[in-house]
This record gives sequence, C-alpha cells and structure tokens, in this order.
Amino acid sequence: MKNIDKKDRKIIRQLDMNARMPINELAKKVQVSREVVGYRVKRLTKLGIISGAHTVFNVDVIGYRSFRLLLRLFNLKKEEKENLIDYFKEHPNIWWVASIGGRWDIILNFVAKDQAEFNDIFDDLVAKLGQYLQDYEVLTYINIHDYPRKYILETKSEENVFFHPMRFKEDVRVDDKDIKIMSIIADNAQLSFTDIGSKTNLTRNAVKYRIQNLEKSQLILGYRLAYHPSKLGYNSYLLLLNINNLKKDREKELLGYARINPNIIFAVKHIGKYRITFECEVENEKEFHKLLADIRDKFNDILTDFDFFPIFYDHKINYYPISKLILKKD
Repeated sequence: MKNIDKKDRKIIRQLDMNARMPINELAKKVQVSREVVGYRVKRLTKLGIISGAHTVFNVDVIGYRSFRLLLRLFNLKKEEKENLIDYFKEHPNIWWVASIGGRWDIILNFVAKDQAEFNDIFDDLVAKLGQYLQDYEVLTYINIHDYPRKYILETKSEENVFFHPMRFKEDVRVDDKDIKIMSIIADNAQLSFTDIGSKTNLTRNAVKYRIQNLEKSQLILGYRLAYHPSKLGYNSYLLLLNINNLKKDREKELLGYARINPNIIFAVKHIGKYRITFECEVENEKEFHKLLADIRDKFNDILTDFDFFPIFYDHKINYYPISKLILKKD
C-alpha cells in the first residue's frame, strides 16, 4: 500500500460498503475538507485503485435464483477464449465473469427464474462450448454474505454486512420505472438522484422515494465500491470448502470466523459439491496458505476436502444483468 496513506485508506474503507455516501459526509468521517476528499478520490481513480461503484441487488426477493458455474476448457486459442468471454459479458443472465487459475479457467455467476430456465441456459452454453469443454461444476446459491475489507484499515465501529438470503417475498413489486432506475445504477451507483431523474424523466424526489423503497424491500442491499486489490499488491483467491455434516452451530462459527477475518470479503453457501466458498484478498500466496491452514485447523471436524484458485481478472460484475424482469402483479 505504498501508493496510499492513512487518509486514502479511510476513504476506501468508508466507501467500500457505502459507495453512495455524500461527499460532505465522507469528508466529515475522514476529517478533511470536501475539496481534499474530492482530490483524493480522483487520485485513487487515476491510480486504478477504485473505479466507481456497484449497486448490490438481491433479485431473489422477486423470484430469481442464483447459480455458479466453474469451467475447465482445453484446445482453446487465445482469440477464441476472448470471443467466448465477450459472449459471457453480453449474456443477459450472467452477473459475474472472471478468469481464474488452478484446474479451472473461467467462473460464471448466473441468475435465472428457476432451475428449468438455468437448465436451458446451461444446455445452450454446453452446445456453444462443444469440444472445448473439458469439465464443469455447478453450484446453486443459498445465501451470500458481503464483508467489509478490514485489511485496508481496522476500525472500532460496527460495520455493515450485506446478507443475501435468497428468499422470494410475495409483497415485493417493481414496475418499469423501478427497472429503469435499477439498470442505470447497477454499475454506476454513485449517480445523484438528479442525474438518475434526468435519465428516467422522473423528479429528484421521485427517484429518491423509489430507491428508498427498493432498499426497504431488500431488493437493493447496498452500494459497494469498485475496488481493485491488485493495484495495491493484493491477490484474490476463491476457496471452496467441501463440508460434511454442516450443523447450524458449526456453520454459525464458520461464518463468524469469516466475518472477523480481515482478508475474507465474501462468504457463499451453496448446494453442490462445495458447500461454502470464501473469496479472499491477501498480500501473497504465503499469506493465503496461512489462512487456509488456520481454517483447516479450526474446522477439521467438518472439512472433508477443499479446492482453491487465484482470480486473475474480473471481466464483468453487474448484480443486475437482466434488462427486463418479470413484473409481479397484484
């Protein structure tokens, strides 16, 4: 972190889980002037450490399910792989695309109305990959925990955790105007209410009211900073845990461990071969293996196997990939 100082780290930590924070509030929390905060944010952006913000949606509350797909490919030339990644980036049901290492090549996160729709998407994908597909693993999401990046700067205050419970809510309704707002702020969460209004033909107050209702319904969970750990010398890893006899008390302890660990930023529970996945950001491979050894030591009674791989590059992150949702009618 030699390119940034403590005030820069304070800015990143404040925006990490609250990227729509007004600049005046941010300046007050960092204890510098509004102008200094603005300058520092621009500098962090120029350095490539941050690049905007994502709105974190939980589309499961309006009837969508989330799935994860690991792909192992072979006999694929560089240009062919690039074309394939472009296809994934444009796919309306895919919200995360990343190039990874280890025994896998690409990881994809999907949303679909149900298992039947995902099966149709998966069949089309297998047909497209054809002879290039060597192996795959499908995981069905149960829930997600988003944790703050405590390794950037430890704080004493209680912090937000975004929890995606993956449960449909009968009373949540969205209309075309809500959908338009969500599509605009999906990967541009820092737009002002006024700017969103100009793109939707709504007043500032109407936009604010609708976004507040989307937050209350938990369709919008929060706003996460688009942060790039590699620019500060950190590496990203995904750790997949195969767990036997995951009882509620041990699951709570495992997630409690993840919550207080400064280097674990996401925890996902699945149905599939791997029951729990942690996304980690660490200084180097040695630090990752220390973290892995600690988990194996503390949870050896339930941990039967594991896999891990580095995340080389995020090609797409968009928690709202679908351009049109099925509206729930009263």
